[in-house]
Amino acid sequence: MLDRNDPLKSDYAARNVARNLRATLRALQRIGFDRTKSVLDVGGGGGGSLVPYMLAGLAANSLAVADKDADSGQEIATRFPGVQFFHGDAEKLPIADRSYDLVTASGMLYQITDEAKAKRIASEMRRVCRGYVLVNDWSFRLPRLQEGRSITTR
Repeated sequence: MLDRNDPLKSDYAARNVARNLRATLRALQRIGFDRTKSVLDVGGGGGGSLVPYMLAGLAANSLAVADKDADSGQEIATRFPGVQFFHGDAEKLPIADRSYDLVTASGMLYQITDEAKAKRIASEMRRVCRGYVLVNDWSFRLPRLQEGRSITTR
């Protein structure tokens, strides 16, 4: 990890982590999300994006991460015991329809440059969701990126 992306070494990264945490917790309040719900983080890597949900009081066994990197599964098991890990492509999640109350992607979709692929991922996120889809995208590497993209109900 580059030092500028490490919140323990970079004020910029620490501010972005804090902003992301506040934004996620505000979103959970707005939708009335509570501790009894379940969350799937698509493209969640080592699980860092799960922290807001843990702070909101969700138990590890109600959290899951899906990622194409199989090594992330070991990292999840070490850092967050009890969190379920799914190895697979976000375009074809190995998860049953309507399995999670909230499906999120944090810092993942902005990396997808192929619009058709981004739509397939968004469609998969919606398929496995029985409640809300929350997309929280940012980039530590591209802090002044001006391009934006929205995912709509269409």
